[in-house]
Amino acid sequence: MIRVETLMAPDIADGDFLQLASLIRLMLRDKSRDERELAESMRQEWSSYSGPPELQGRRFIVRDSGRIVANADLLPRKMLTSRGRELAAGLCAVISHPDVRGRGFGKAVVRAAFDHVDSGDFSFALFQSRDDARGFYEKLGCHVVYSPVINSRNDEDPEENPFWEEWVMSYSIAEMPDGEIDVLGPGY
Repeated sequence: MIRVETLMAPDIADGDFLQLASLIRLMLRDKSRDERELAESMRQEWSSYSGPPELQGRRFIVRDSGRIVANADLLPRKMLTSRGRELAAGLCAVISHPDVRGRGFGKAVVRAAFDHVDSGDFSFALFQSRDDARGFYEKLGCHVVYSPVINSRNDEDPEENPFWEEWVMSYSIAEMPDGEIDVLGPGY
C-alpha cells in the first residue's frame, strides 16, 4: 500500500521544500532555474498564506526511502459557473520522479486530491494537462472540458483561456456545469 502524506500550508519543512524543488524542476521546460531559489520561492508562497481555511493549499506527496518522489498540489479556487459560484479543486504540479514511474505513486497522489472531490469538499476538479499525460488522467475518470474556460479578471483579455497546456480537464462524481467556467484568476 502506498502511503500518501498531506502537507498543508504553511506547515512544510525546509528540507521538504528542497526535495520538492528538485522534483518540480524535472517538469520545468527551463531547467536553468536554481533549485534553492525555487525552494525559497515555494516556501515564501506557501508560508505567506493568510486566507480562509477552506482555500488553503495542500500538497499530496509520496516518499520512497525517505525521498519525495511524487507530488500533486490541490489549490482550492472559487469559480463562477452556470450554477453560480462553486468551490473547485485546482490540481497542479503533478509529477513523479522518472526513476519510480509505473509504480503507482503518481496515481496515488492524484487520487488523494480527487478524494476531496468525492467526499464533497469541492464541486469538481479543474486542471490543465499536456497531451502525453491526458491518458493518465482519463484512466482516473477525468474528462476533457470543451466548454470555454476564462479568467474574467484578466484586464488584457478576460475571454482568454488562462491555461497554457493543450488540454483543460475535469474530474467530478456529479455532472459538470454546462457552459463557460470562469476561474476568477490566473491559470495554475
